Amino acid sequence: MPTRSKARKLRGAGGKVQPRRSATVVAEAPTHQAASGTELWTATTLIAILVGAPLAILPARFFTYDTTPKLAVLCLGAAVLLWLARRWWRGPLGLWRTKPGRAFYLLLLAGTASLLVSSTFSDNARLAFAGSVWRRLGGIDQLVLFFIAFALAGYIYLERKAAKRLMLGMEAAAAIASLYAIVQYAGWDPLIPRHVYTLGTLPAVAVRPPATLTQATYFATFLLPGILVAIGLRLHESSPRWKRIHEFAAALSVAALILSGTRSALLGLGLGGCVLVYAARQHIN
Repeated sequence: MPTRSKARKLRGAGGKVQPRRSATVVAEAPTHQAASGTELWTATTLIAILVGAPLAILPARFFTYDTTPKLAVLCLGAAVLLWLARRWWRGPLGLWRTKPGRAFYLLLLAGTASLLVSSTFSDNARLAFAGSVWRRLGGIDQLVLFFIAFALAGYIYLERKAAKRLMLGMEAAAAIASLYAIVQYAGWDPLIPRHVYTLGTLPAVAVRPPATLTQATYFATFLLPGILVAIGLRLHESSPRWKRIHEFAAALSVAALILSGTRSALLGLGLGGCVLVYAARQHIN
């Protein structure tokens, strides 16, 4: 006959024997750990794309030093996402069942079809698909971008908590690029020749720093979502330390945007700021 201590271990709260409870917990633990590891790889890949693509640059290495590294990051990231597809493929299926998700994917599908048709029937289909020697952004590269957007939207739907980490990556990329642009404007650039982004001659020299985005207008447009993300996270943040970090990143990016001399980006920032303030007016303090 079992002793009293053994009997207590076999009995639950209601006095009934529950011999299978501990075995079930032990069997489920490895599965949860494996899923968490795969989720970490997927999130890391997406953050690497969001941060690495705009910042990738290899000056003095080859002619397309500013575009080829960015496309390499995008293509490598897309390949890793395909390899991890078993982790996030349920996300697009779930997002498709919602009205906003269906609208997004239909627009993405329409853009893909338009791109394929226009490239196929172009006067120079090879150039349309491969892109020019300088910019390289042809139909194939744009399809890679569409695929990353497809996977990114589905993954955020599947892992809602990962959205903040991805937005932090966007904010960090904007802050790093902004710091580099400010250094360029100050006259110290260790990577790119200064004459590439200066106009005119002395004493009327205009400097429009492009950071790692090739051209000042591209750079200013890239900063817009990073600035709005930093402000939005600041409005919803409760930690004083993180509030200061978001404020610093937003101020740095706004300063770089002003130094770029892009008026259209300033207009976009004003409109986006109005929408953001209206949407988060209850969090303003």
